[in-house]
Amino acid sequence: MAKSFFNSQDYLKLMHTHITNMIELLLKDDIEFGIACDVSNISFNPKLPTNISDTFGKKIFFILTDYSHESANIKENVLFFEAGFGDENFGSVVSIPLLAIEQIIVEDNPILINLAPYHPTTLFKEKNSTNSMDALLKNPKNKNLLNKKRHF
Repeated sequence: MAKSFFNSQDYLKLMHTHITNMIELLLKDDIEFGIACDVSNISFNPKLPTNISDTFGKKIFFILTDYSHESANIKENVLFFEAGFGDENFGSVVSIPLLAIEQIIVEDNPILINLAPYHPTTLFKEKNSTNSMDALLKNPKNKNLLNKKRHF
């Protein structure tokens, strides 16, 4: 029961909205925060050197403070921020899909816990949504367009 609930579109939409709103509020109010997630869901640009990435465990915890906090933004359902890694402070842009964020922490307080299992193919499906081809074909006049050959 609980597993199907945490995978449901309603729960995913709720968590997505909650994560987005929480991060936007923290950024707007200039509050430093931490996020925890599975390292396999994170992208780094440029890619981190192996001597740095090999030190990561399965889970990773970022504290968004100073420049990382200032550079943080949400775009297309992904949290982006710049961070420095290792002794040489190797700079990289970190990108984390919002639904891959498992926890948000302020000081020592967890303020958000996301129990939805993240999969890169996780998408929201509106109950009445259609793809563009379905919408095009709903109009009988458009079906003829696909059957006509164009001669140039």
